[in-house]
Amino acid sequence: MPPRYPTDAPAAKHDLLCPRPILDAVLSSSSSSASGAADTIDALTSAVVRSSLPLPGGKLPADVSRLASLYTYGDAPRRPRPLSGAPRVCRLVTRDVLDAATEDGGGGGGGGEDVLRSCRIAVKLPRHCGDDPARLKNAESFGRLVRSLRSGRLAAVLAVDSAGRCGFVVPTADGGDDGDYHATLKYADFKRFVPWARENHARNSKRRREQQQRQLQPPPPGGRRSWTPPYTPPPEDECGPSGWDGRPAGRAGPDGGSWTPRYTPPPEEECGPRGWEEEPGGEEDGPVYRPDDDGGDGLFMPPAASGDDGGGLFRPPKTEEEGLFKPPPSDGGAASDGLFVPPGGGDAFGAAGLWQPDSAADGGGG
Repeated sequence: MPPRYPTDAPAAKHDLLCPRPILDAVLSSSSSSASGAADTIDALTSAVVRSSLPLPGGKLPADVSRLASLYTYGDAPRRPRPLSGAPRVCRLVTRDVLDAATEDGGGGGGGGEDVLRSCRIAVKLPRHCGDDPARLKNAESFGRLVRSLRSGRLAAVLAVDSAGRCGFVVPTADGGDDGDYHATLKYADFKRFVPWARENHARNSKRRREQQQRQLQPPPPGGRRSWTPPYTPPPEDECGPSGWDGRPAGRAGPDGGSWTPRYTPPPEEECGPRGWEEEPGGEEDGPVYRPDDDGGDGLFMPPAASGDDGGGLFRPPKTEEEGLFKPPPSDGGAASDGLFVPPGGGDAFGAAGLWQPDSAADGGGG
């Protein structure tokens, strides 16, 4: 949730100072304020370090003037001493650089929460200024600064104060709910901030470049990349192997056993064998065979009582001459046509069969 305008009592009042070039650009709502903004980590850290140096003669430059009077609240630093009564804007910085340098400042790895802290700053709302022109002008001047920083994706760098703290005025993300009249002040000990910011920036910039490279990779030959939905495993109690957790096997679902999807057979008319149907007596009598009416298409046809047998693939023998197996003739004649000749008592059975068992009498073989 974005920060809201402070409703608690102010703790201290400060005069925000600003160089004339930045001030003129802000008050004129000009986009030229971004032209001199630090857009590299080197430019940012150099601006911070230079601002820590003593001013020539101990006096402010002639082009520095007051932008607005603002308030801090109970979350402002108190040690080793309170914030300066006259914080000074020394430069602007792009949000891309500042975010990359302070991304872990909210409490990530590397002790960011110990390096970079934040507090609220605000001016009196115009509707609370009454008819006082000075208060209305003060509120509007700070509002223009916040709007200019937000639209240009910038932040204002505050010079290092007597306690060794650098600061950054960061605008609210949304101008609604009086968002133009308050902002976040991030501050840190500059000697700790500079190396920490460089390390953060290097790591975060590398990660962002890798993400951009993955996004810019050309699609594979043949068209777009195929989209694969994320895998969502089924519930553990539906797919665990039987007995894996000590529950009884053989049952599906949460009570144990592996889960098997329900089988739905296809319609019987699409896969049932031809000619089979239920016995009128019910299921207990079982299916019976009903031959086709024309008797000419079935794979098996029973022998006909009379006349032509039809077109079945199998025909039972009508005579002994047509069968595949012929028993030995009862009259002792020659058995020369059968495929199998059983062992017999005479030479008539040893001459024609395709297979002949060994004879106990003469030791002959087939």
